[in-house]
Amino acid sequence: MKKYFAVILLVITGLSQTSAQVKPATLPEERIVLQTDKTVYLAGEMIWLKAACYTTGYDRFSPYSTVAYIELLDEQNRSRWQIKAALVNGVGEAAGLLSEDIPTGVYTLCGYTRWMENFGPVVFFRKSVLVINSFQKPDSIRFPPPAAATGHEADVINLELTSAHSALGLRENNAVQFNLPPGVTVSAAGLSASVHRLDSWETSSFLPAKVPAATVMPDTFPYPPELVGPLLTGKLTSRQTGRPLPDKDVILSIPGSKPWFGVVTSNARGQFTFEVPRYFGDGEVILQPFPKDSALVQISITSPFYPHTVISNETLSPKMPLTAGQHADMRQRHQEIQLWQGYAARELQEYQKILLKDTLPFFGPPDEAFLLDDYTRFTTMEEVFREYVLSVMVRRHRDGLHLLALDKRGALFFEDDPFLLLDGVPLFNNNRFFAYDPLKLKRGAVLAGPYLYGEHRWNGVVFLQTYRGDLDGFPLEDYLTVRNYNGMSRPRNFFSPQYAADSLKQSRLPDFREVLYWNPRLAATASGKAGFEFYTGDVPGNYQVVVEGISSKGELIQGKMTFSVK
Repeated sequence: MKKYFAVILLVITGLSQTSAQVKPATLPEERIVLQTDKTVYLAGEMIWLKAACYTTGYDRFSPYSTVAYIELLDEQNRSRWQIKAALVNGVGEAAGLLSEDIPTGVYTLCGYTRWMENFGPVVFFRKSVLVINSFQKPDSIRFPPPAAATGHEADVINLELTSAHSALGLRENNAVQFNLPPGVTVSAAGLSASVHRLDSWETSSFLPAKVPAATVMPDTFPYPPELVGPLLTGKLTSRQTGRPLPDKDVILSIPGSKPWFGVVTSNARGQFTFEVPRYFGDGEVILQPFPKDSALVQISITSPFYPHTVISNETLSPKMPLTAGQHADMRQRHQEIQLWQGYAARELQEYQKILLKDTLPFFGPPDEAFLLDDYTRFTTMEEVFREYVLSVMVRRHRDGLHLLALDKRGALFFEDDPFLLLDGVPLFNNNRFFAYDPLKLKRGAVLAGPYLYGEHRWNGVVFLQTYRGDLDGFPLEDYLTVRNYNGMSRPRNFFSPQYAADSLKQSRLPDFREVLYWNPRLAATASGKAGFEFYTGDVPGNYQVVVEGISSKGELIQGKMTFSVK
């Protein structure tokens, strides 16, 4: 099915580049459902969430999109926080810190895929969350007016949760059990569960989650689905006239410990698209034209997030003053979160391991590979290649030194320069390369033969890497475009201390967790039974257990219960 969909995608893309109006009748639609660990957050706190992408019938996870885009929109519909979640077979998870300067207010948590952007925000998932900036000590807050209907109220299947204890002490174990109602089925890992503390900030004023209304198939599809990974898009324009530049090559490099490189050609409108690998975390991307176009081409990158329409200030509701209880609870939350993030800083930074399938250079197995620390280190690049690298020779021309790669087919060296890359970035200035400090290089690989990449042909490839994969101070040409790039959120391990042993219960390390438990992939048995266990911390009060999901018929599933800690 995915292969069939990819063929349709190629047809759409090809026709759209010729300005044709495309209206396929059987393309699958997608819907996103977001589940979070709670609905009230402080600035500087972590949001834990799960994204589940379904086909429109909600009978299965979508096998198409591989990235979910998630935002917090403020009262004027402006994006204040953004994150990308990697989807594997339709399910993904993410965790991200709110900035310490985000204003207090009720925000809309919004989720969608690039394919869903073709149908507009009417199909995006939305639910409200409250953010309190305790650093700024707010005196009032604005709750939103009733929103215009963009869907229908979700049918909710209520779960009956039971727990081993309704009242517990500090650092004690509790177990929650439940059964899905007869006839209700949920896909594997289709549920999430959280346990968090309640206080006066919990409110019923939030807008309920909406199930998007049925949509009309759009006339055009400018946003193709991301079948393999994120699509990085942009535009080439003339530095002199500002007009789009068609049929020009652009190079994308993503430096790192496993660097990535690609070349594409702009379309008739000067637009280009790269299908980048599964890139996690934040870093930099580097784009450049080939040197012959360096004085002509201006490169810009397009944000993959939807361009939301900003709402006028005139439509906002008045602010309401905070109560004394809300002020007190805000101070308590602030102190507990700051202490917990300080004492458990190392545990809160634990990430899940990500397995990368392809660890070879982009050209495949090399003909020669070398680790420079295996040799006596020389201090010039010329000496390194003359003494260590058998498949590359150094030759001096009138304009300076050049590298020449071996052509293994005839045991002769090529007469022209090979394709030279440092941490995935192509280098075309030999003088800068030979002036670079070779002590910053860790390894290298050589393809000793011609290499074809699309319409390009190079006489060998020399692929070098620094120790940190960050170019380590190499002086790049002025015409290169370097941009910060936010990859997909690296999945984190939720830290929840276990106090089974008495020695752990007696630990003097404080446990000021607001969220006791978070599991974005809770699965039920074939008979519909499910459950989980957790330990309380050092903060007394009332706590709420929330289990959420969506049934195979598109119905929201939710169960809630409370217990106390004394």
